[in-house]
Amino acid sequence: MVKEHPYRKIATSLEKDFGRRQKSSPTILGLTASLTYAQKAGKITKGIDELATKLRVNAILTATDDELSQGGYNGGTIEDELRKHDLEQQVIPGLVAIADRKPHLTLSTFWGRVDAKKASPFATDLLQVIAKLESLLSPELPSFVSPMRTAKTAEWAEYVLGIKAQGTTGTVLQQTLAHCYEAVRILVNSWEQDQDMSYIYLEMSLGPIVTGVSEATSEGFLKKYSKILTFAKFVELENVLLQQKTSRLADLRAIVFVQTKVSAHVVAHFINKKRSMSSAGLEALHLYAADSPATPFLKLSKAKAKEHVAKFADARINILVTTSVAEEGMDVPEANCVVCFDPLLNVVSLTQRRGRARQAASSHVVLTQRNDRTLADLIGAELLQRKLVREFRPSELDPAALVAADREAQAARERNPGAQAALRKGGQVYICVCKSIVYVYTFRYVCIFFSRDCVHLRIFACT
Repeated sequence: MVKEHPYRKIATSLEKDFGRRQKSSPTILGLTASLTYAQKAGKITKGIDELATKLRVNAILTATDDELSQGGYNGGTIEDELRKHDLEQQVIPGLVAIADRKPHLTLSTFWGRVDAKKASPFATDLLQVIAKLESLLSPELPSFVSPMRTAKTAEWAEYVLGIKAQGTTGTVLQQTLAHCYEAVRILVNSWEQDQDMSYIYLEMSLGPIVTGVSEATSEGFLKKYSKILTFAKFVELENVLLQQKTSRLADLRAIVFVQTKVSAHVVAHFINKKRSMSSAGLEALHLYAADSPATPFLKLSKAKAKEHVAKFADARINILVTTSVAEEGMDVPEANCVVCFDPLLNVVSLTQRRGRARQAASSHVVLTQRNDRTLADLIGAELLQRKLVREFRPSELDPAALVAADREAQAARERNPGAQAALRKGGQVYICVCKSIVYVYTFRYVCIFFSRDCVHLRIFACT
């Protein structure tokens, strides 16, 4: 079973290497990002123990810094910098605590706050703009009914744009309303925190629309909040990128990580339209998985995604704003700066994002953090994983756990007959771990775990 994965070439090379040294060629079972996503010490230990038990791990090898350097990774001394640790604490009063937020409750929580008149002034005013637009649209489109209380947020804009308009006025109203729906969607998905993102999205999107009736309902809203919002994270991003450009000059190659697809568009737009950054020679493009659009208006084809990566790789642009899609599989050796615009969610993202910057003296800047997953907490979890890897001994495998793992494996084989032949081969397992890559070798099959950054690493001979 070979996963479709950007590092498949490395896996194939390992297969050929083992084929030369062993009687039977190995089978590549899969790839993953790290030994565990856990953050707390107990769960990290449990996760690694479970992995070792299921794969019958009996040796863990580590690469040296010299071997990393020979493999093309020179960012071993990169430092993690937290710029504005308090930004994420500037929340709207009455919101659910960050640690207690459940993604499936975002919409119901939002409407609960609206109905209780506890929504933020920004959200309240934006909903009033939408109500006005909907009242103006009803005579133009008799079949129109507001979808906001009955449909998913991703369906709002598609619904209003899917109704056939009668004349230019109806079309302009539909487009304006659809953009306002998307602005509310940003608020809902961020628990009302990303007001600045919502505002810049509207500013970016409503500009190209024909002025007239759309201005009457949205222009006053934009003018009002241009003076109220602080745009703190955007200002801090601007400061970081300008400082990096000043210190690195033409060599700057920065990757800015964001949480959502629409954020990739908005942040790239902000960078390109901000005079201070454009005059300094900063230019950005966006990147995310091309399987679905960011909004009905904002799309990225696979061809365009490849083009954007190519332009970043050969320095036609110097900033790539991307979602987690670029955490693994994208290797630009000249990259020397990583900026996390949104808070890091787990240790895997920390290690992978940091590792995109491969040059010596690279920078890894985190603009803000969650108070329940601080940067220090994630770094601590990463260091603990390395410590447990160094201290791993095969004798620590629990016999009872091995029996349970056997039962689980048998159940998996019965569920997936196609994997049965590969799993029958068995064999001893060796894991090669370094600061940038974890390779899992076996005599009869191979799993690869990429833990941090390097893409090219010399193959270890397991004896």
